[in-house]
Amino acid sequence: MEAFAALSLASAVVQFVDFGSRLVSKTNNLRENGFSKEVTDIKAAATTLSRLSDELKASFPATSPEEKEMKELAARCKDLAEQLLVVMKKIEKDVSVQQTAWRSFRQAIRMVMSKDEVKELTERIGLIRETMNLCLQKMLWYVLRNRRVDA
Repeated sequence: MEAFAALSLASAVVQFVDFGSRLVSKTNNLRENGFSKEVTDIKAAATTLSRLSDELKASFPATSPEEKEMKELAARCKDLAEQLLVVMKKIEKDVSVQQTAWRSFRQAIRMVMSKDEVKELTERIGLIRETMNLCLQKMLWYVLRNRRVDA
């Protein structure tokens, strides 16, 4: 039983060291390079996704069930993109101010703590994207099938 307790303690220490090293690495990176490129890329993708969702919703007249479904998926995608932008805003709070070691550390903590939330939102966006692809394939299939019947 003592061996199990020692193994459990060693595992906890390794996790703590891993968390600490990621935090120190992010802090140093933020202090040296300013705002993280990763966060900038996620913000740009979420902004583009939000805009494209609006365009997609506007482009379908929603007369068929598939078009209605596509509009609903686009609306959900926009909502998730907006949620992702809110998370990114929380992370970048101190960007306009000169990066001191303490500000970089606080920002790194926000980045590490938000990692799971960002991952969940991006996975949900990916699921909606896959569903939209299936819906679009179904719509194309109907168009192609109707052309064959008309010909």
